[in-house]
Amino acid sequence: MAYPPITALPPAPSRSNPDTFADLSDAFVSALAGFQGETNTAGTYLDGKAAQVETDSTAAAADAAIASAAATAAQQ
Repeated sequence: MAYPPITALPPAPSRSNPDTFADLSDAFVSALAGFQGETNTAGTYLDGKAAQVETDSTAAAADAAIASAAATAAQQ
């Protein structure tokens, strides 16, 4: 399952454009709560994937050791 992307933030305000600063600021700040939640959810998802990779890596290393021992035994 692919994880849904994090929603892009709206354009950031710029002091160099005072005519749109207030409106852009309101939109940007309003979007931050959703962005934080989506980012935290993505972080939790990635932590889970990392834990699974670590588990799979440990299992693969154990399987490799078993295969190596079996190959050595077969040669003898």
